[in-house]
Amino acid sequence: MLLEENEKSDISELSDEALFELSLKQPTFFVHVLDRYQVAFLRKAKTVMKTDEASEDVVQETFTKIYLNGNSFV
Repeated sequence: MLLEENEKSDISELSDEALFELSLKQPTFFVHVLDRYQVAFLRKAKTVMKTDEASEDVVQETFTKIYLNGNSFV
Protein backbone atom coordinates (compact mmCIF):
# COMPACT_ATOMS: atom_id res chain seq x y z
CA MET A 1 0.00 0.00 0.00
CA LEU A 2 1.46 3.32 -1.02
CA LEU A 3 0.78 6.28 1.22
CA GLU A 4 0.91 9.87 0.21
CA GLU A 5 3.19 12.24 2.17
CA ASN A 6 0.36 13.77 4.22
CA GLU A 7 -0.87 10.30 5.22
CA LYS A 8 2.65 9.32 6.31
CA SER A 9 2.91 12.38 8.55
CA ASP A 10 -0.54 11.64 9.97
CA ILE A 11 0.59 8.14 10.87
CA SER A 12 3.79 9.39 12.49
CA GLU A 13 1.67 11.59 14.75
CA LEU A 14 -0.40 8.67 16.03
CA SER A 15 0.41 7.32 19.46
CA ASP A 16 1.77 3.80 19.60
CA GLU A 17 -1.50 2.60 21.08
CA ALA A 18 -3.62 4.24 18.38
CA LEU A 19 -1.40 2.91 15.61
CA PHE A 20 -1.51 -0.61 17.06
CA GLU A 21 -5.31 -0.52 17.35
CA LEU A 22 -5.54 0.71 13.76
CA SER A 23 -3.27 -2.13 12.61
CA LEU A 24 -5.55 -4.67 14.27
CA LYS A 25 -8.46 -3.35 12.23
CA GLN A 26 -6.43 -2.83 9.04
CA PRO A 27 -3.45 -5.21 8.98
CA THR A 28 -1.59 -3.23 6.33
CA PHE A 29 -0.84 -0.62 8.99
CA PHE A 30 1.19 -3.08 11.06
CA VAL A 31 4.17 -2.23 8.85
CA HIS A 32 4.23 1.16 10.58
CA VAL A 33 4.49 -0.54 13.96
CA LEU A 34 7.43 -2.50 12.56
CA ASP A 35 9.00 0.70 11.25
CA ARG A 36 8.90 2.22 14.72
CA TYR A 37 10.34 -0.70 16.66
CA GLN A 38 12.12 -3.21 14.46
CA VAL A 39 15.56 -1.58 14.64
CA ALA A 40 15.47 -1.35 18.44
CA PHE A 41 14.21 -4.94 18.76
CA LEU A 42 16.94 -6.18 16.42
CA ARG A 43 19.64 -4.26 18.30
CA LYS A 44 18.53 -5.76 21.61
CA ALA A 45 18.12 -9.26 20.19
CA LYS A 46 21.64 -9.10 18.74
CA THR A 47 23.09 -8.58 22.24
CA VAL A 48 21.46 -11.82 23.35
CA MET A 49 21.47 -13.98 20.21
CA LYS A 50 24.90 -12.92 18.87
CA THR A 51 24.12 -13.53 15.17
CA ASP A 52 22.08 -11.49 12.71
CA GLU A 53 20.17 -14.53 11.51
CA ALA A 54 19.13 -15.67 14.99
CA SER A 55 18.25 -12.10 15.96
CA GLU A 56 16.07 -11.65 12.89
CA ASP A 57 14.27 -14.94 13.57
CA VAL A 58 13.54 -14.00 17.17
CA VAL A 59 12.32 -10.54 16.26
CA GLN A 60 10.09 -11.89 13.49
CA GLU A 61 8.57 -14.40 15.91
CA THR A 62 8.09 -11.66 18.49
CA PHE A 63 6.26 -9.33 16.12
CA THR A 64 4.13 -12.22 14.89
CA LYS A 65 3.10 -13.06 18.45
CA ILE A 66 2.43 -9.40 19.22
CA TYR A 67 0.14 -9.14 16.22
CA LEU A 68 -1.65 -12.46 16.71
CA ASN A 69 -2.29 -11.68 20.38
CA GLY A 70 -2.92 -7.99 19.82
CA ASN A 71 -6.49 -8.00 21.03
CA SER A 72 -5.32 -8.91 24.51
CA PHE A 73 -3.19 -5.74 24.62
CA VAL A 74 -5.92 -3.23 23.76
